[in-house]
Amino acid sequence: MFYDQSKRQMSWSGGPGVAIVAAMDDNLSFASDIRPLFRESDRQAMHAAFDLWSGADVRAHGTAIAARLRDGSMPCDGPWPPDRVAMFDRWLAEGARE
Repeated sequence: MFYDQSKRQMSWSGGPGVAIVAAMDDNLSFASDIRPLFRESDRQAMHAAFDLWSGADVRAHGTAIAARLRDGSMPCDGPWPPDRVAMFDRWLAEGARE
């Protein structure tokens, strides 16, 4: 992850071939900022409970998901870096826009 002061944005890799950039002045949205954080394997692991690729599902379970992300028990194969957890928390705090 890096922070570009001139553009006021954070950027990091969301996995193979996925670059994620979030402008600090812009509100986050599920479709462009949060959904790309969840991999197909994450979606499959949680699909019995809810769909991580559904903004409505993630919003409905956001508090529980955030707690699991913060304590490192989600995703199952290892914790997210702190900047990703912060982005998820920020999305919730901003009203969890679709």
